[in-house]
Amino acid sequence: MSGRKTPRQARQLLGIRGWPIRYNPRVTSPIRDRFDAFFRQGRDIIRRDWDPYLARYYRKLFDEPREVAGLLRWLTRLTRHCSVAETRLLDAGCGFGITSAAFLAIDHPPREVVGLDPSEGKVAMLRRIAEYMHAEDRLKAVLGDAQELALDDASFGSVFVKDVASHVADRDRFFSEVARVLVPGGRLLFTDENNSLSIAGRRARQRIWNEAELGPIPADGYLKRPYLEERFAMITEVRPELSEADRHLLAASSKGMWGEELRDAVRLWTPGSTLINTADFPYRSPLSGEYLEYLFNPFELADDLSRFGLDAKVIPPSYRTGEPWKQRVGDLIGATHPLSIIVQSSFYIVATKRR
Repeated sequence: MSGRKTPRQARQLLGIRGWPIRYNPRVTSPIRDRFDAFFRQGRDIIRRDWDPYLARYYRKLFDEPREVAGLLRWLTRLTRHCSVAETRLLDAGCGFGITSAAFLAIDHPPREVVGLDPSEGKVAMLRRIAEYMHAEDRLKAVLGDAQELALDDASFGSVFVKDVASHVADRDRFFSEVARVLVPGGRLLFTDENNSLSIAGRRARQRIWNEAELGPIPADGYLKRPYLEERFAMITEVRPELSEADRHLLAASSKGMWGEELRDAVRLWTPGSTLINTADFPYRSPLSGEYLEYLFNPFELADDLSRFGLDAKVIPPSYRTGEPWKQRVGDLIGATHPLSIIVQSSFYIVATKRR
């Protein structure tokens, strides 16, 4: 078929089934009103009364009200590919739970959202946000490890994963757990900014890597000290008899090693020899083994998800912005899918659990 495409044909080319769900900023609800009101408090109040890292990480949402509408529009666009309406949705690795809360503010929200995170402080913050939005009955916060979910089998119709798998210490366990809690036919909506095929975020990613490894660490950031200093402290604990110069040498040469892997290598090391670095990635937390911005090939990852009983496909990217002109540019980029994968650092995957 040639010539101008109809809207239905255009949606089919982009892999969108049925009529799109449109975000309408004029449609209101008590939960959406409270969600908007949370950000209208402003960054200074959030920093003082809530959490300084929350204020820093989501500064755009607090400084630009239209960015809040952009967040809701972004989630609405994603639900074209993976409807969450009336499902029980798990936000695995939710952080402060801003996206968990936002799901309840879209036009066709889940009936319940469960935000899960290993940080007690972030889970407590999500509970406060749920109370602020008067949504405690529909927005739940759970403390837990996404690699070992203390949740029932087949208990969620939808699972949302944003920028989590590029950090967990054991990705196979993580994906296995996600598949386990999905109902047969349930959907995983996966997005991550660490796209190995794109050069767009390379400079920013390298800055994040260097900052975590060498410092300086932001005063309101989540890391207490650089990875290099953490390894030096661990080496000092294991081999206090070594000279300071040797301990610094070991800290520099053990980049990416963590936990007992690092401790065992240090115990076996003799002065004058070369430390054998067995790390599979150079930027991992020495304490927890969490990856820092691990890179994925989106298409290889989609294929790999079949090992966990998930049929997956890479879908067109969706640009999150409150700027109308940026949204139009993002739509044009998305229309070039799959070539768009090399332009945007973020990628998106929808996976369905086999029945």
